[in-house]
Amino acid sequence: MKESVRAAFGLRPRPTFAKRIAGGIMLLQSFILAGLLQTAPTPLDDKAINTITEALARLPQQPANPPQPPAPEFTGERSRKPVPLTNPSTWATNDDYPVAALRAHEQGSVGFRLDIGIDGVPAHCEIAEHVSTVLDAATCAVMMARARFSPALDLKGKPAPASWRSRFRWELPEMPPTPAIAYDVVNRLLVDTHGNVLSCSAAPFPNAGDFCTVVGSTVPPVMATLWRDATSDVPATVFFRIGFNIEGVAPVVPAQVRSGMTLRSTIRIGFDLSPEGKLINCRETEHSGDLSIPNDYCTTLDEKYDVARLGTPQTRRGASWVQIYSGSSIPAERKKGE
Repeated sequence: MKESVRAAFGLRPRPTFAKRIAGGIMLLQSFILAGLLQTAPTPLDDKAINTITEALARLPQQPANPPQPPAPEFTGERSRKPVPLTNPSTWATNDDYPVAALRAHEQGSVGFRLDIGIDGVPAHCEIAEHVSTVLDAATCAVMMARARFSPALDLKGKPAPASWRSRFRWELPEMPPTPAIAYDVVNRLLVDTHGNVLSCSAAPFPNAGDFCTVVGSTVPPVMATLWRDATSDVPATVFFRIGFNIEGVAPVVPAQVRSGMTLRSTIRIGFDLSPEGKLINCRETEHSGDLSIPNDYCTTLDEKYDVARLGTPQTRRGASWVQIYSGSSIPAERKKGE
C-alpha cells in the first residue's frame, strides 16, 4: 500500500488500475455495456468485484440482529482490548476496490464494528456508518476475511469476546487528464445460445482499457437470442463499434463491420468540452434498439481532457457512439453449400 495508506487506514487505488476500468470516455462504454448486459440477473465478470462478492458469499450467515455477548470489563491490570495482529493497513490491497464502485464514482469512509471471538477471529461485522451498499459490503468482506486479533482479556487475564470499532476509507484517485484524441474501433464477440462468450477480440482503446474485461464471460440469454436469428441454434457473431471524436481533433477513418451483419442498436452521446477540458452538457442525441445507459449517466461524468494541444482554449463539441451488429457465425456462402 505504501503512500496509498491514509490516516484512517484508508485505501487509495493505483491510478493505473482505476484508469483501466473507468478512464476517459471509456466510462461511457462501460456504463452502456453494464446496462445492456445486466438486463437479466447475470453477475459482473470483473475480477475485483468477484473477489469481494465471493468472499462475502463464503462468510457464515448471521441473523439480522445477532445476540451480543456481555461486554467485558477492561479495567484491571491484566485486562486488555483486542489487539490487531498485523497493521490494519495491510488488510486490503488496491485491487479490493469494487469495480462497481469505481464506475459509480463512489468513495467515502465506512464505519464498522467487528465482534471478535476468543480465538481472535471476527465472528460478525456490522456497518456503523453507511457509504454505499457496494462499499459497505466490500468493507465487511475484507475485514471478515483478513482481520485477525490477539483476543481481548478479561479481569482474570482470560480470552474474552469483545468488539473492535474502526473506519475504512475508500478514496478514488486523482486521474491525469484523458488524451483528447479520436477513435472508431470494432470489437467482436462470439456468443452461444445460452449467452456464453465463446471468444472475444478487442481493438486497443487509446484512452482506456480492455473491452473483453468489461463484457466478461457471459451475457444474458435474452440478449443472445436478440443477437441471432430466431430460428438459428448456432452461435452469433456480435460486433461492437465504438467511437469518439472532438471538434478540432483530426478525424479517423470510420471503422468497418463485416458485410451481412444486422444493425441491432445505436446510441450516440453528444457533449461539450469546456476551455479547461471539462466534459459538460452531456446528452443523448440518438437511441435505437436495445442498447441503454442509466438515466443519470451524464451526471456521473467528471473526467477532464487534455486540450492543451488543440490550440486556442474554447468550448468544443464532441460525440461518442456505440453500435451493435450481429449475425450468424456461419458465413452465407457456407450456408449455401450445406
